[in-house]
Amino acid sequence: MKMGVLLLALMVVLVGCGSSSDDSNEEVSNQTETSTVGETEVETEETEAPTLGEVVESEMTGIPVVDSVNRFISIKSPIFTNTSDLISADEKNLMMIMELMGPAMLDLELVSINFIQSPEAAAILGNIDFKYDKSGDDFTISYKGSNSDTLYKSEGTYDEKKDALHYENYQDDQLMSVIEYIRLDDQLYATQYYSVNTAKTYYIMFDDKNFSMAVEKATEPPKSIIDNPPDDDFTFGKNDQFYIFNKEGRIEEAIYTPEN
Repeated sequence: MKMGVLLLALMVVLVGCGSSSDDSNEEVSNQTETSTVGETEVETEETEAPTLGEVVESEMTGIPVVDSVNRFISIKSPIFTNTSDLISADEKNLMMIMELMGPAMLDLELVSINFIQSPEAAAILGNIDFKYDKSGDDFTISYKGSNSDTLYKSEGTYDEKKDALHYENYQDDQLMSVIEYIRLDDQLYATQYYSVNTAKTYYIMFDDKNFSMAVEKATEPPKSIIDNPPDDDFTFGKNDQFYIFNKEGRIEEAIYTPEN
């Protein structure tokens, strides 16, 4: 089971929207690495994550929030893939894969931010009546699906100095999800996702070599991490219901208590 395909597909959409026609000439550094889950060895293909400011020139849009989201996803995608492959390689952890899908699906909400610099992409994906408004650090995106009267609206705040995003997503004015991230160091991010559909909050911390995730039930969004970011020790949100820690290609901890 290769859950990483989902995030890789998201990368194609996100980076593709902001790339020039010279993308086909871009050189990507790949390497195959053997990771360990218990006694099981797993080979995963790793893409070198860009350091801050090293996003390929042709992929830079000049729109700070778009470039920030693309960088966030490009660093998260390889370590998420590695983590999901490690988890799925150990049969006793297979049920944990379902929890990993939660934030993976919510990352798709970030695709709409790329519509800011490429409104035609919204039409290609079947969305109509795309609108974008900006005031200071705040912005609003709205559109409708071509086969539905549903109004999709997102309200965001991007702090360029902190490289931090707060992003609320609505359907017909009903809150559906809240996504936040903040860059704590060059490649180190803390991010949290609240989902109305799953009634859960997902807490994630990652850099290019490590990934931790905790999950808890929730009926309202958690407190913002933008003004009060968590410690950088990869215990963000840790609890006795769900917590995993991938430390440099090895699952150091895997806590999962099935719901009754």
